[in-house]
Amino acid sequence: MSGDQTGQSTSVYSFGETDLAAERLRVVSEVFDPTSEAFVSESVRVRPRLALDLGCGPGFTTRLLSRITRPERTVGMDRSEAFLRRARASSAGREDYVAADVTAVPLRIAGIGERPDLIYARFLAPHLPQPEQAISEWAKELEAGGLLLVEEVDSISTEVAAFDEYLKIVSEVLAQHGNELFVGARLATTRRDDDLRIEVNRAAEVLPSTGQAARMFSMNLPNWRHDPYVDATYPPDKLTWLAAELDGLTHVAQTGQIVWQMRQISLRRHPA
Repeated sequence: MSGDQTGQSTSVYSFGETDLAAERLRVVSEVFDPTSEAFVSESVRVRPRLALDLGCGPGFTTRLLSRITRPERTVGMDRSEAFLRRARASSAGREDYVAADVTAVPLRIAGIGERPDLIYARFLAPHLPQPEQAISEWAKELEAGGLLLVEEVDSISTEVAAFDEYLKIVSEVLAQHGNELFVGARLATTRRDDDLRIEVNRAAEVLPSTGQAARMFSMNLPNWRHDPYVDATYPPDKLTWLAAELDGLTHVAQTGQIVWQMRQISLRRHPA
């Protein structure tokens, strides 16, 4: 992404756009959609005219938004053509998908000719160099009275050594690119523009099974395993051990060994 109009530097997506990355996002959808559905259902009380899903990937969150809020028009936006092809192939015809840099505003220049009254973003902020600024700029794109919904990770607690090591390395890789894994806690305390009203600002608990977490992590490891920072910092046998440990946990049905705290923020632009 290039964010010239927001003043942001180029962002880096560290988790890949391959078939394996798309499959990982399917598991992410399986794990996090129930919590997201409850948040969206509670927050959106009037049928939107235009809903934007920023960083839509293969379209899982776009279809969620379309299904729950029934907008007149739903548009998923992402810079990855590979993911957008998957999203279009899976669409039932109720959503549109647009190739766009979501840090470039106004968003309407990317093929959207009107202001949205609903904007949604999940797991996008960790890949942006200045997420607070991006959220502020997105909110300015809203129709008066419109909603911006954001979901990001506050924290992840675990008693599994392989999960703990995986999260440590991922946090370091993102930090090397100027990003932050646990950005939700930071967004929770960000001062908002005067024309925005905070309607929801809370942490929601998500408890996947050990196997679900292991599958998400195992499928993500190849995307950053040969990152220059990782190559320079971790010996190959350490990464081989980690991959084997994660693979060995993928069929464990137990829950409670890893817990996400998801920050859910709903911002409403004041009516004109």
